[in-house]
Amino acid sequence: MNYRTEEDIQAARYLISPPGDTLLETINHKGMSQTELAARMGRPIKTINEIIKGKSAIMPETAFQLERVLGISASFWIERERNYRLELAAIADSEQLLKAEKWAKTFPAEEMKDLGWIEDADNLIEAVANLLGFFAVADVSSFDSYYKQSVYEKALKQIIKRNGEKMAATAWIRQGELMAEKSTKNEYKATRFKQSLYDVQAVSLSNNTEAVIHTIFESALHTGVKIVITPTVGNVNLVGASRWLHNRPVIQLQNNYSGIGELCFTYFHEAAHILNHDKKSIFVDEVNFESKQIDIEREANNFAKKILLNLDERKTWSKMSSFSQHDISAFASETNANESVLNFLLLKQKKISQQQYNQTEKAIDLNTYLTTI
Repeated sequence: MNYRTEEDIQAARYLISPPGDTLLETINHKGMSQTELAARMGRPIKTINEIIKGKSAIMPETAFQLERVLGISASFWIERERNYRLELAAIADSEQLLKAEKWAKTFPAEEMKDLGWIEDADNLIEAVANLLGFFAVADVSSFDSYYKQSVYEKALKQIIKRNGEKMAATAWIRQGELMAEKSTKNEYKATRFKQSLYDVQAVSLSNNTEAVIHTIFESALHTGVKIVITPTVGNVNLVGASRWLHNRPVIQLQNNYSGIGELCFTYFHEAAHILNHDKKSIFVDEVNFESKQIDIEREANNFAKKILLNLDERKTWSKMSSFSQHDISAFASETNANESVLNFLLLKQKKISQQQYNQTEKAIDLNTYLTTI
């Protein structure tokens, strides 16, 4: 039942043989008519005729009757019927998979395959089946009803406009789910998790990127928050997401950040959703945090800023008249702040240009952390 093309399916439909074929061959060999078989079984002739034509299935009680009349075991007839129905279903399923070519092409399947999210496929039918298996849905209709009407749609509609990008973002979120299901399940403690953010903030004041990453992961682990690192696919610029999965909080990060400031801001932003917002929603965030005009996202932004910069520092910040890199470095030294965090926040507030930011920041590659804490 390994159908690869429409020609394979057509050939299978032509060659498939219902158990009625075997039944007809058997009674012909015995010189028995359908009328005699019906009488010996105590069944209407119409029922026997429909079984022979494949219109009616051989039920278990019918199989036992055939065993007594024809001397062929009930298990044979039941297995013959099962295989026939299974093959019919496989043919119908393959026909539906062939019709899903347009749907399948909306996903960045090659990238997903290269990352090991889905298996390689030799043909379209396998490719569609692999995608459906990845999303754990039976068919395209089920995908639409589950994902387009679920929290995924609500999470993405504010930031993703084009369908192809939405599909790539949906795949990214789904992979995060799968990774989170394999992670350690420590008890979640909200108070300890919130306090751990200040531990991360304290470590971020240093210039030790490795220490900051280690502290984020370790503090999340010990407070019951799952962190998963998932490479983005397609042309979407997602930086983070958060949700509750099976009553456990999950923060999903991508694998590349422009600097430690962006990583910290993203982590604290997602932490705000975990601590303060609806457990039934999925929050998905893109690169341009500040472009959003959604109250709940603005709250998360302010939460992150409040922890990353204390009140005195923010007051001092507001008095700065120059945002040259020399002055930013001096401010960072004066306030014992992390310069990368300052650069990122200044970029988001449009105090410095993207060019200035790029010249000073060192990108972070979390590929070595592609595991679940």
